[in-house]
Amino acid sequence: MSLQTKITALAETIATQVKNIKVKQWDLTTLTTTEKNTIVWAINEVKASIWTLDTDVTTRINTAIANALEWEDLSDLADQILALVQADNWLVSATAVQSFTDPQKAQARSNINAASATDVGDTTRDFVTDFNNIYNA
Repeated sequence: MSLQTKITALAETIATQVKNIKVKQWDLTTLTTTEKNTIVWAINEVKASIWTLDTDVTTRINTAIANALEWEDLSDLADQILALVQADNWLVSATAVQSFTDPQKAQARSNINAASATDVGDTTRDFVTDFNNIYNA
């Protein structure tokens, strides 16, 4: 089953569920947030939690960068660059034209658990239309 088929099924399922939700009464007491007065307050609580998490991640990244820059001198940086260049054999380059055999491409996709173009399906499909067709049926 291609990714396109799976996304179409997902769009249809979501449309059906949204349609079902539309006819049901909302019970805000079932929210797992502290704020239960309105959906907006609950969403704002979740947003604040995400903002805190984002700030924490940014701080950790900045700390890691600062630690990495504490090398003794430029020769340490040169050694690190040389090690990266030497480890670059058979890596995909963002700056150089490369060609790989089909078995190499398949192995690379397998290594990173990536999908092939065949697995993905039609990337131009309009899933909004799929959703609207089910929702408005």
